[in-house]
Order: sequence, then C-alpha cells, then structure tokens
Amino acid sequence: MVRPPLGGAAPAVILDGHVDPAIYQEFRELVVGLRRSKMQYARRLVPVPSDIDVRTVPEQELADGDLVALHAHWTGLINKNGDVGIDVFRLKDGKLVEHCDVIQEIPDKSKNGNTMF
Repeated sequence: MVRPPLGGAAPAVILDGHVDPAIYQEFRELVVGLRRSKMQYARRLVPVPSDIDVRTVPEQELADGDLVALHAHWTGLINKNGDVGIDVFRLKDGKLVEHCDVIQEIPDKSKNGNTMF
C-alpha cells in the first residue's frame, strides 16, 4: 500500500505547500501544472490494491544551488529485485518548479561485481 508522506497529510495538501503551481514535469507520463498534477496523483493513489507495498529508501542526496537530486532504492514498483531511481528537482523560493527522473531495474546478477548503491 502506498503510505502518505509527511505525517500522513493528504497528497493535495503536500503539493499545495511544496510545489509551484506551474511545475514543469519532464517525465512524459505526468502532466504539467499543479492543478492537473493533483488530479493525476489523486487518480493514481486511490486505486492502489491493498496487497501492493511500494517503498523507497534514499541512498544519496545531492544539492547544488537550486538543484536537488535523490538516488533511491525502490521496492514493489517494477522489478522483483527492486529498482534504482534518480529524481532531479529544481527549486525556486522553496518550492519545486521542475522535476525529472530516471529509473533502472536492479539485475539478478552484476556482471562486474559492483552494486547499484
């Protein structure tokens, strides 16, 4: 089950306080703009079956000026072994104004012996 962040506050409340109304989403499956994003997030959060357990563990956080990047280990999202995600955010006046992400499946075996984290 998807658990609400920030102490259980409703997603719309979180978005209102931390996302610029004109947020630019580079991920093509997400719409541009806060009002439309809230509607899309609400549609995605409501129908999640109770047996799905999506979790993320931040592994690295990077910040430089108005840019923030999060490197995280996701489980229950796409691949049975979990996934590695990197989200990049641009901030202005303390609010998110731009977001893009990339995700990669964690393979069964590493061909070079390196881990993903």
